[in-house]
Amino acid sequence: MARTELSFADGFYVSTSKPYMEKRVVNLFPIIPAADAPTQRALIHTPGIVEQASVGGTNSRGVLVFSDGTPYRVIGNTLWSFDSNNVATNRGTISGTSDVSMDSNGINIAIQDPNGDSYFYTPSTTTLETNNGAVFLSFGQSTSVTYKGVNYVYTTDEVFFTGSARTTNDGKTFNALDFEDAEISPDNIVTSFKDHNQLYIIGDNITEVYRNIVTTGFPLERIPGAVISKGCAARNTVIEWDNSWLMLGGGKDEKPGIYQLLGSSSKKISTESVEQIIHSYSAEVISQARAFSYSENGNYFAVFTVGNNTFVYDQVTSQRSGKAEWHERQSGITNGTGFQNWRAIHGVEAYGNIQVADDRSGLVGKLDTNVFKEYGSEIERFWTTKPFLATGNKIFSGFVELYMKTGLGNDDIEDPQIRFDYSDDGSRTFSNEISITMGKIGEYKTKVKWKRMGAFPLSRVLRWKTTAPVPIDIYGLFADARVTTNA
Repeated sequence: MARTELSFADGFYVSTSKPYMEKRVVNLFPIIPAADAPTQRALIHTPGIVEQASVGGTNSRGVLVFSDGTPYRVIGNTLWSFDSNNVATNRGTISGTSDVSMDSNGINIAIQDPNGDSYFYTPSTTTLETNNGAVFLSFGQSTSVTYKGVNYVYTTDEVFFTGSARTTNDGKTFNALDFEDAEISPDNIVTSFKDHNQLYIIGDNITEVYRNIVTTGFPLERIPGAVISKGCAARNTVIEWDNSWLMLGGGKDEKPGIYQLLGSSSKKISTESVEQIIHSYSAEVISQARAFSYSENGNYFAVFTVGNNTFVYDQVTSQRSGKAEWHERQSGITNGTGFQNWRAIHGVEAYGNIQVADDRSGLVGKLDTNVFKEYGSEIERFWTTKPFLATGNKIFSGFVELYMKTGLGNDDIEDPQIRFDYSDDGSRTFSNEISITMGKIGEYKTKVKWKRMGAFPLSRVLRWKTTAPVPIDIYGLFADARVTTNA
């Protein structure tokens, strides 16, 4: 029988027709090595989460790292600061339940609840004050705040307006004449974003680009011709991204996708597989989506959570493969089926770590690739292959073998196991699981191999699952096969 290397590390792809493709990659991500390696691809474990603080409250609502490196988080109805020893300090009450918009002019922090109140917090005086002056309120309900040039820029559904320069009352004074509406399109304004010294006013269907001007009046003007024919479907998905920015949105009469934007150009990075799941949710659920990005160990990840799904875009692997590469992350156990979102939200770099908050509690933690649990709870990792076709012949498989990191036993688990099953009916049902060891501590020569896999007449999908708290790194997949011609 011929020993054959099989494709297994291509990332997430789920077709609308399950028998055609139901390829899951959960809590692992594909890599393509930059140097000569034994195999062309591998799957590497995603990080665990180590608890750094617990402040109570329902969940995280927003984060900003101040100019001195201190992270400030709104969790529940409280503004918290966190020092380098993970000591949390209560800085005051923030009303509401929605995710907030936050930015800073280096003197204070502006906080805007899109469905409620506006605030300024000044770290040097530890003063939290409500931004509720008559002029500010006259513009209507503010939905976002961005610091651009020397001014805070606030958006409402219909206009955007600025506060005073930071040299005048620390940027907290407002003039009833310092506002503008979107000039090109009558769609609602969703949010704003600054990138490369430009201000993007982002609507439902279109984005207009502005720059600062020297004037005694309104300090911004639209750049002629600088228009992007894409708008935003979820204001909390607009994030910085490696010399550009990303958002979940689309153009007029388009269903939303995930776009990379730079200058006046846009490029879709979501696949049809990611989008068909996004489109299964209502517009209300999509509008509540969140995103953040982070870089670690040479990889750059963009994390998008929509409803019960968390999709992660991997820039490095995408560049090396020439196509968009996504994987999934989840918290909790699904036994290899269904979808659950990842609990990590509002990630930032702070004190040399990637610090994240929680979507279900007041926990704050750090991502750590050397930790294999989330706040002490199990991480389920699983992946499925594409269907391997018999092309009209019956195939007998003598064995299936994973080339992987072994000898993984540790103080938490003496003999870590990995479970294998397969489907011969297009991922509709799977066989009984067969569990084998990945090697006790020091057993580095352990073969992770399943024998006597039997025959499959048309196609076979392979699946592996484990909750073992060890580094699950898969370097290759091999099998042998004997073909018999059907009569």
